[in-house]
Amino acid sequence: MRDRGKIAFACTDRNFVREWGEENPERNANRYAAALLLPPKMFQAAAWSRVPTFASVGALAGIFRTSRTATAIRLVELGDMPAMIACHDGTKRLWFARSSTVPSDFWLLARPGTASIASQLLTAASMPEPGPTVVDADEWIDKADAARYSLLEDSVRAGEGMVLTLLWWKDEAQILNAEGDNDEAESGLTGVLTFGHRGRR
Repeated sequence: MRDRGKIAFACTDRNFVREWGEENPERNANRYAAALLLPPKMFQAAAWSRVPTFASVGALAGIFRTSRTATAIRLVELGDMPAMIACHDGTKRLWFARSSTVPSDFWLLARPGTASIASQLLTAASMPEPGPTVVDADEWIDKADAARYSLLEDSVRAGEGMVLTLLWWKDEAQILNAEGDNDEAESGLTGVLTFGHRGRR
């Protein structure tokens, strides 16, 4: 409706997976469809306490009759566990999303580390998809202390030359410690500002 009369986008499986990143008519259509077919209250009730794996995604997609990609994004955004989802091809990250409980300064590396399942699936066409696997957080997260922590990765092939990945923290120590660091930084900044304000009186 919004883009009537304009050049249409192809609606192949590959395009559907790719077009969740850049702002364009296809992404807007995807988001509209997700809001319509996966309404938050109904979806959250069905997704409650489900671990963010592609097995959970498959079960939810069967209930709502929606695509794996749209359902996985909704599970990350509306589920009750700290999680992220990313899509990569052989050269770069195409898009990613995070749950509201994942700190905003947790950025994914442009390319997953070589020990990640996603990297292995992208380079080894015959490798089976192993399911949820514990990996070092620094294979994915661009933070100085990421090597101290681990997370769970579930990666699957998503069309020709692409991989979808769900990441989540079973042990939320990294997230809790990051929040503590942020609180301390804000407290220190407040102290500096307060001291400066008093000094000017």
